[in-house]
Amino acid sequence: GGGELCDGDYDNDNPRDEGSKKSACHIRVDTGVAPGYVVSPHYDPILSKIISYSETSRAESIEGLGRAIDRYKLRGVMHNVPFIRDVLRNADFVRGETPTGFIDAHYPDGFSGGRLTATEMKEYAAIAALVHERRRAETGGPPLPMDAGEAGGGGPQSAERIVCVNGMFGDAYRVRTEVGPGGFTTCSVARLGDDEDVETVVKSDRGDVNYHPRDDFACVPVSSDDSRVVQVHGEDEMGQLKLTMFGLDADFLVTTPGEYELTRHMKEPVPVDLGDYVMSPMPGTLVSFAVKEGDVVEMGQELCVVEAMKMQNIIRSHKAGARVSKLHGEVGASLRADEILLEFEKETTEEEEEEVA
Repeated sequence: GGGELCDGDYDNDNPRDEGSKKSACHIRVDTGVAPGYVVSPHYDPILSKIISYSETSRAESIEGLGRAIDRYKLRGVMHNVPFIRDVLRNADFVRGETPTGFIDAHYPDGFSGGRLTATEMKEYAAIAALVHERRRAETGGPPLPMDAGEAGGGGPQSAERIVCVNGMFGDAYRVRTEVGPGGFTTCSVARLGDDEDVETVVKSDRGDVNYHPRDDFACVPVSSDDSRVVQVHGEDEMGQLKLTMFGLDADFLVTTPGEYELTRHMKEPVPVDLGDYVMSPMPGTLVSFAVKEGDVVEMGQELCVVEAMKMQNIIRSHKAGARVSKLHGEVGASLRADEILLEFEKETTEEEEEEVA
């Protein structure tokens, strides 16, 4: 993995920067890692620091740091960049109201991704549609199934797409893109299934999207004086476009309206029940097990200890009266986030017991 960010004064002369407002914010990147360097788990695993400074105001410094983080490419390792980006958008943080209980107060259930408003989610869907069309145009991709043929070869002139967030069964948005004379671009978006209010979230005379498939970032003007910078991580084997905006990682499946209607006849997969498993909440080292196979544990009982960032974290049972069926992993081994630590015997329902009888 590695990180990249342009150093120096941060302004918006670069067409890929977010917005067009000049900023006196200075950005510095401090890092001590290089190819081949080993980041030890015995110390704080800091890869780099992004430092923002403004002579004008705290708000300007925070805004500049947010723009810099949007343009910070970090690949191959787990990191907390999305969490930091979300904190920078928090109104209390911007006001300087950051007591020691800030994280517990604002993230009582932990961090699960950047939090976007309804309008920003529509922007996100529109950006996904624009980036998808540009990728297809630049790579000479085949027409989309059941396409009405409105899109031109150099990008969308007039096109309607259905954009599904995190798979074909996720939230769906209808995106209507119009590119007029002089490149004036509008994207009107409605979330399907709601009242379907149409909102124009892109209205720009600066074209539709500044992006090429070899780029890691896309800059999309959403108005005549404002833009959004998103990170583009490519496509997966299902054709889903993987993006990050404002700290929210999301997969987007872009389809034609006709193709989307056909997917409505497909059944949604049954989610896998992980209730009988205990998983590591973070990367770290498995220090010890406090139980053995066959033990019956109670709610809140200590199961094992995971060490991360020089702190030992006690993992406790989320079940009462459950029997440990198998211990996974070896004491002293490194763990990935969500790696299975142990599993309980599957609980049988009364119906299943009657069937067995």
